[in-house]
Amino acid sequence: MSERIDWSEVRDKNYEMRLFSWQHWFRSFEGLYESALKLEPAINDTWCNYSEHAKDKNIRLEPDYFQGVYFMLMAYGVENLFKGAIVKAKRAELRSDYLQINKLPACLKNHDLLKLAKDSGYILKKNEEGYLRRLTRNSTWAGRYPVPTNSTEFRFEHRFSGGQKYSVAWFSPNDVSNIKALIDNIRAFIQTV
Repeated sequence: MSERIDWSEVRDKNYEMRLFSWQHWFRSFEGLYESALKLEPAINDTWCNYSEHAKDKNIRLEPDYFQGVYFMLMAYGVENLFKGAIVKAKRAELRSDYLQINKLPACLKNHDLLKLAKDSGYILKKNEEGYLRRLTRNSTWAGRYPVPTNSTEFRFEHRFSGGQKYSVAWFSPNDVSNIKALIDNIRAFIQTV
């Protein structure tokens, strides 16, 4: 008689293997990134429509369905890059913690891109804090819900690391290229981890 397979053990081993494989985190990034890229022509059309409307008020403003979703997908991707970098750098420590609690390590449950950047060892370049805050806002609620889970998160301004308050509730025609540059910087950083 053959041995019975313990499928829960198989599931747990597969979970652990994926959790501690930084390559899986990066592969998840790629899917999100490639999906977001499909929205770029529509975002470009949105900004062209805004520009045409500014010149001629008879041109109807089209609704913007794409920028918040683009930010959300890119934020999910950036989150996976940072989490992959954390796993790559701290695999043994995280695995040890996991084996004690049998749950996703706390540092990987976080969705705050600034905190994940810090935890991964990434050093922010000029203007990246604003993008990480805006991306986080769209991934946690603004890219998918009309309101956050409470009114305090609905605020438009955030206090940045330098102490100044800035709005994080806006889009610009430069966002696509600036987000891609941010991702290029993060990818370059990951090569050094």
